Amino acid sequence: MRQEYTFYIKKPLLLFYILVTVLASLLSFVFIFIDYSYITDKESTLKFMGIWRIVSVIFFAFSIVAVYRLIKNMFKKDPELVIDKNGIYVDTKVGQIPWEDIEEIKIRYIGSDIISFSDPCIFMIYLKNPKQYIKDSKMLRKIENRKR
Repeated sequence: MRQEYTFYIKKPLLLFYILVTVLASLLSFVFIFIDYSYITDKESTLKFMGIWRIVSVIFFAFSIVAVYRLIKNMFKKDPELVIDKNGIYVDTKVGQIPWEDIEEIKIRYIGSDIISFSDPCIFMIYLKNPKQYIKDSKMLRKIENRKR
């Protein structure tokens, strides 16, 4: 029986996400500089186009950040998830979660009705004391402070 299960990011899928994000960001970049002077109904249309340009700029900025993170993950060598006899290691700020702290694990498959290990899935890990991990993680601590 295996003692350790290791899960990595699928590089071809990540490459697909990078390409789609780059194409969408280029399209939004084009919308920023389109000349709308040919439009006859100036008042309402120009207001809409001004809002559209602002949305395009915001989308372009977010897509640049997304592409950066996707490329960074593309070259990452560490696994995203490791399940072994000590617990579950998640490649986030949380890190290692011992089995004693885990109350329940649910796996939700995305996509097909037929379950296979090649299908994408979501691991939902329910902890006995989640506040301990929120306390240890800067990002989760910021989220918890906003709720108050």
